[in-house]
Amino acid sequence: MDFIPSFTVFQQKNEQLVENMAVITTQKAEVEKQVAVLSQALEVAKAELKTCRDKIVFLTDENKIIIQKR
Repeated sequence: MDFIPSFTVFQQKNEQLVENMAVITTQKAEVEKQVAVLSQALEVAKAELKTCRDKIVFLTDENKIIIQKR
Protein backbone atom coordinates (compact mmCIF):
# COMPACT_ATOMS: atom_id res chain seq x y z
CA MET A 1 0.00 0.00 0.00
CA ASP A 2 3.02 2.25 -0.33
CA PHE A 3 1.79 2.97 -3.81
CA ILE A 4 -0.98 5.44 -2.83
CA PRO A 5 1.17 7.78 -0.68
CA SER A 6 3.91 7.70 -3.32
CA PHE A 7 1.39 8.49 -6.03
CA THR A 8 -0.03 11.38 -3.98
CA VAL A 9 3.44 12.84 -3.47
CA PHE A 10 4.20 12.39 -7.16
CA GLN A 11 0.91 14.05 -8.10
CA GLN A 12 1.60 17.01 -5.80
CA LYS A 13 5.09 17.45 -7.22
CA ASN A 14 3.70 17.20 -10.74
CA GLU A 15 1.08 19.88 -10.00
CA GLN A 16 3.77 22.13 -8.55
CA LEU A 17 5.90 21.58 -11.64
CA VAL A 18 2.97 22.54 -13.88
CA GLU A 19 2.44 25.72 -11.83
CA ASN A 20 6.15 26.55 -12.02
CA MET A 21 6.13 26.04 -15.78
CA ALA A 22 3.15 28.39 -16.11
CA VAL A 23 4.96 31.06 -14.08
CA ILE A 24 8.13 30.64 -16.13
CA THR A 25 6.16 30.85 -19.38
CA THR A 26 4.55 34.09 -18.22
CA GLN A 27 7.91 35.50 -17.15
CA LYS A 28 9.45 34.52 -20.49
CA ALA A 29 6.70 36.34 -22.37
CA GLU A 30 7.25 39.45 -20.25
CA VAL A 31 11.01 39.34 -20.83
CA GLU A 32 10.44 38.97 -24.57
CA LYS A 33 8.23 42.08 -24.52
CA GLN A 34 10.88 44.01 -22.61
CA VAL A 35 13.58 42.90 -25.05
CA ALA A 36 11.44 44.09 -27.97
CA VAL A 37 10.94 47.49 -26.32
CA LEU A 38 14.63 47.82 -25.53
CA SER A 39 15.61 46.76 -29.05
CA GLN A 40 13.34 49.44 -30.49
CA ALA A 41 14.78 52.03 -28.11
CA LEU A 42 18.29 51.01 -29.14
CA GLU A 43 17.44 51.45 -32.83
CA VAL A 44 16.02 54.91 -32.11
CA ALA A 45 19.15 55.84 -30.14
CA LYS A 46 21.37 54.61 -32.99
CA ALA A 47 19.44 56.75 -35.49
CA GLU A 48 19.69 59.79 -33.21
CA LEU A 49 23.41 59.21 -32.77
CA LYS A 50 23.90 59.05 -36.54
CA THR A 51 21.95 62.30 -36.95
CA CYS A 52 24.14 63.96 -34.31
CA ARG A 53 27.30 62.71 -35.99
CA ASP A 54 26.10 64.03 -39.35
CA LYS A 55 25.36 67.43 -37.78
CA ILE A 56 28.81 67.51 -36.19
CA VAL A 57 30.46 66.79 -39.54
CA PHE A 58 28.34 69.47 -41.24
CA LEU A 59 29.07 72.09 -38.57
CA THR A 60 32.76 71.24 -38.59
CA ASP A 61 32.85 71.79 -42.35
CA GLU A 62 30.91 75.05 -41.96
CA ASN A 63 33.40 76.25 -39.35
CA LYS A 64 36.33 75.40 -41.63
CA ILE A 65 34.77 77.45 -44.43
CA ILE A 66 34.13 80.40 -42.10
CA ILE A 67 37.69 80.27 -40.77
CA GLN A 68 39.12 80.13 -44.31
CA LYS A 69 37.13 83.23 -45.30
CA ARG A 70 38.63 85.24 -42.45
